[in-house]
This record gives sequence, C-alpha cells and structure tokens, in this order.
Amino acid sequence: MADKEETDPVRDQEYALFKRASDPDQDPILSILRVHLLSEYYLERLIHICLPRGDIILDNGNLTFAQKLTLVSAFDVLKDRTIQCLKGLN
Repeated sequence: MADKEETDPVRDQEYALFKRASDPDQDPILSILRVHLLSEYYLERLIHICLPRGDIILDNGNLTFAQKLTLVSAFDVLKDRTIQCLKGLN
C-alpha cells in the first residue's frame, strides 16, 4: 500500500513548472501570460489523452484557447470551478 507521504515525481515537476511561471516577484502581466500559456499546454495534453487522434485537431484545427477549453470541458475531466477559473484567465 502506498504511503500518503510518498511524493509523486511527475506532480512535483508539474508544480515546480507552475510555480516558476507564477513567480510573485515578476511583473504581474508576465505572470498572467506565462500561466495562460502553461494552462493552454495542459489543455492540449488533455486533448491528446482524451481523444485517440487529438493531434489531428490540435495540428490542423487552429483552435483558440477558448475552443480548447470548451472541448476539454465537454470531456468532463475537470471540475466546473476549474473551467470557470480558466475562462476568467482567458
């Protein structure tokens, strides 16, 4: 049985990436842009995971952030609160 104190290296790496992108000491506009780009990266990863050929949509669809978010929302893999926060970020 896994110990609750065990760390997840993937989660830890992803959190470190997010933490660097949202450094409180940098210009707030830069933080928003970096977090927006990182969020879009994660949306694209979810599309790749949830669709057998998500690469076709991402490579040829010219989807905007809002369209990617709508698509991921339809997968029902994120909480509604998270979707609303991402809409606000956009």
